[in-house]
Amino acid sequence: MPWLAVTEKNLPQFTKGEKIEVSQVDLHEGMTSPPDYLSESELISLMEKNGIGTDASISVHINNICERNYVQVLAGRKLGPTALGITLIRGYQCIDPDLCLPDIRSFIEQQITLVAKGQADHFRVVQHVLQQFRQKYSYFVKQIENMDALFEAQFSPLADSGRVLSKCGKCLRYMKHISTQPSRLYCNTCEEVYYLPQKGSIKLYKELTCPLDNFELLIFSMPGPDGKSFPLCPYCY
Repeated sequence: MPWLAVTEKNLPQFTKGEKIEVSQVDLHEGMTSPPDYLSESELISLMEKNGIGTDASISVHINNICERNYVQVLAGRKLGPTALGITLIRGYQCIDPDLCLPDIRSFIEQQITLVAKGQADHFRVVQHVLQQFRQKYSYFVKQIENMDALFEAQFSPLADSGRVLSKCGKCLRYMKHISTQPSRLYCNTCEEVYYLPQKGSIKLYKELTCPLDNFELLIFSMPGPDGKSFPLCPYCY
């Protein structure tokens, strides 16, 4: 693996106070690049490090995410996330971030190991895990509209038909206003949905930004001659 070899340049011996003549000065310009996708072997190493799966089940987990089209195997056995996989993870992060982290699965694996060693009661471990996931499932179902909104915005023609309206305070890029009910803003960069007041008109408010989160303010107007108007921040709302 010569490309990983450490390159060293031995400097000549200098004495304190010695003046050095500069023979050449170069200015290099570049940009940082995002980290590469994980390879299968790197993912296996991370799963082992975080206590997810066993030697027998790790390969099954990776095969499952490939078959379900959450990732695609790219050149060099890299695992590139698909739009479906990214949207799914965004939805989990929006509703219950714990579901995206290895902590829960790692805890269960640890408890199973303790049961196998006779250091934990099998019945209590099973009941605790079932109760934990029952509560998480119940909460997830109550918040499922957040997941629906993300999938609808990502995969339906609504995202293409929405008009550019205001800037997102997180990425500073323009969000699309999807006017069909329920009215909402969709940030294609952050892949997040922000619901707006319904049954009225939405416009940009003087190009002012919210002092709390930097989102551009909007003004909502109720229909009719006596309809009231009020400004709002989509993130705060």
